[in-house]
Amino acid sequence: KLRMRPTAVAFALAALFAGNVSAQSPAPAPDFTFTGNVGLYSQYVFRGFSQTAEHAALQGGIDATCGRFYAGFWGSNLDFGGRIDPVTGAVKDVADIEIDWYAGLKHDFGRAEVDLGVIYYTYPAAFDRRFAADPALLGLRELDYVELKLSTKWKLRDDFVVTTTGYYSPEYTNKTGNVFTSEA
Repeated sequence: KLRMRPTAVAFALAALFAGNVSAQSPAPAPDFTFTGNVGLYSQYVFRGFSQTAEHAALQGGIDATCGRFYAGFWGSNLDFGGRIDPVTGAVKDVADIEIDWYAGLKHDFGRAEVDLGVIYYTYPAAFDRRFAADPALLGLRELDYVELKLSTKWKLRDDFVVTTTGYYSPEYTNKTGNVFTSEA
């Protein structure tokens, strides 16, 4: 008859379960990932102003990451009101959709993370002045614009993070010139 001491049985069981735990550890995260998002919101507010005339917004996007680099696009419906078309006399929507294209680089320095990126805000089929030589669109301004972004996320404690972001556009929407914007 085989007899085992209780400590030997405990050691054998611990070794058996330890083997099972290590066999089920998660696989390392891939370097390249795709993610997507979609949502229905009560309205789209950008920097304090409703972009949908306080109506509902359907929004979504796709992001790709590879190590420190990221890129993607995001879109939303809009309601910028209407303007009279000087050629036809009909009222046309200024813009119905916004699609933002972005790319950047993030680096984690431990207690601080820095994000340097670029965002191109586009308004497909917008009733704006895209061709300076077109006299029918005189007075309208180009809506599309580019922003450069520098963001820093400070981890002050494990449960307290502060983020500051600065944006610069060399030619902001509606051809308003250089614009600096900050958020905290």
